[in-house]
Amino acid sequence: MRRPIESAGLRVGQALACGGLQSANQAWRAEARRSLKAAPLLCCAVIASSLLLGASEVADAVARGDIDAARALIAKKADVNAAQVDGTTALHWAAQNDDLETADLLIKAGAKAMAANQAGATPLQLAAVNGSAKMIEKLAAAGADVNAPLTRSGDTALMIASRTGKVEAVRVLLDRGAQVNAKENWGGTTALMWAVSERHPEVAKLLIEHGADPNAKSNFVPAASGRGFEGTTPTAKNPGKPEEFASGLLTPLMFAAREGDLESARLLVAAGADPSAVGADGKDALSLAIFNGSYDVASFLVDNHAKVNQADAQRFTPLFWAVDRRNMETAPNFPWMVTADPMPLIKKLLDAGADPNAIINNTPRARMREGSPRIVFATAFMRAAFAGDIELVKLLLAHGANPHILSKDRESSLEAAAGTALINGYNRQRSPDERLAVVKLMVEMGEDVNWADSYGITPLMGAANLGDAAIVQYLIDKGADLGAYDLGKKNDGAFGSSIEPLMPIDYAIGVGTFVPNNAVIPHPDVIELMSKKMKELGIQHTTSECTLRGFTCAGANVDPKTATPAEIVKIRKIQTGYQVDGITGGLSVKEGEKDSAEKDGAKPNK
Repeated sequence: MRRPIESAGLRVGQALACGGLQSANQAWRAEARRSLKAAPLLCCAVIASSLLLGASEVADAVARGDIDAARALIAKKADVNAAQVDGTTALHWAAQNDDLETADLLIKAGAKAMAANQAGATPLQLAAVNGSAKMIEKLAAAGADVNAPLTRSGDTALMIASRTGKVEAVRVLLDRGAQVNAKENWGGTTALMWAVSERHPEVAKLLIEHGADPNAKSNFVPAASGRGFEGTTPTAKNPGKPEEFASGLLTPLMFAAREGDLESARLLVAAGADPSAVGADGKDALSLAIFNGSYDVASFLVDNHAKVNQADAQRFTPLFWAVDRRNMETAPNFPWMVTADPMPLIKKLLDAGADPNAIINNTPRARMREGSPRIVFATAFMRAAFAGDIELVKLLLAHGANPHILSKDRESSLEAAAGTALINGYNRQRSPDERLAVVKLMVEMGEDVNWADSYGITPLMGAANLGDAAIVQYLIDKGADLGAYDLGKKNDGAFGSSIEPLMPIDYAIGVGTFVPNNAVIPHPDVIELMSKKMKELGIQHTTSECTLRGFTCAGANVDPKTATPAEIVKIRKIQTGYQVDGITGGLSVKEGEKDSAEKDGAKPNK
């Protein structure tokens, strides 16, 4: 199961993908690319050398799998340590192919167990990649140092073998004196972390029995440096307090939580792992488990005294993540493959004392990546209301949630429920009946239908954006103002060039858009409903045609607030934006004005 990964710690390893060690998570490919820039992958170096045969007859013979030729050459006293042009020896090939018979022959003839090719790879490294206990034993008996760093990042044979899940290979290395708590020098990870990250509880158990530290931490990675393509080496400095976009400082339990490895999590907790330890970004194992959809691991951690109110550096709590994951985004480049419902976990969190009123005042980064950072969630309750999740809303209320807490942008739970910032096709939505039930419940609990947030956006504007006629009608029936204006600043810049204050109907038209790339998605039934009601109430639609028809008034140096009919005609000729036919707002151009303007020409404002 692929999962989104917020906190990074382990990397691909000095990946010998074509030699058998494969990444379990696509997110680790960056390190593989980093390694490729610095040195060829070991297996590729070995394979490439087969195209350059001739520098070593013995190595050439072993590469071909011709044991008889190799035996004959050795009988003639050929140099078994002679290398091919890239430094690969016959023993490299024997280890790569897990050819024990040939390895015996070569070792008896004096082959060096720690010979390194030009990429720095040794036979022991290849044996560890294969997880071959017998080959590792032969090489160790022949003098291979089981604690020697096998890559430029300091990976040891124990780390590499642990990643394969081959218990006997790990056991041989431990029996040969491998240092169980050694850390590689790039990410600061241990063999136990490597085993858990690949979901190998049997290996984890063996390592713990040999003294592996269940509370070891990987290196701290500052937000500014990143990791991967540029080859930045993480610093080991402890940041003192969590940083919003830093990573690292992960424990083995955090890896188990992230990967959903319940068996390893149980082993680690039994061995003394601290469930409340936090990473560089402030996430603990509980938050990581929930964030990645590992609800069984999260439930286990709650049962084992994890802190249910421990917020990360972005102020997100375990309860918020559980509410968020129950109503996860469905954006194309951020797929959510977890099908389990976290509702039982949410109930367990609440029963364990999770605070439904913990102030979040933030937006998950996934939403920002989708071009929609347009609502700030004050609490987990507001996130549930935003999803139209009536079952969850009622559950949170039953546990003391306050529906009247505003976000830092003064957004209300009613506004969130009505549809502010919702994007069809991007945001997971409950049924229209469920959302309407949430809206009604919020109004019944005293939420103001005309409350305006810091951008002047009202619940009616949100409902018009969503295009839900039933919610629009309900809000109008409850006194929502069709003649209200927003402050004309939420759509400025990246989300459209309009700086004109917009009316609720404009959100139904699509001008007050929350959609990426300013795509206009009009809702004709809602437009008709609102237009009819505005006419009945004598409310004039005053938004300029310039704003309604294209979003490109600024490109013609025309201020939409003061555009004249003649200027609008001029803009029509150069308009490149989206068109909303049949809607002209308060500055429609009559035919006589049009003819006059076309005759006289219109000079845009400078």
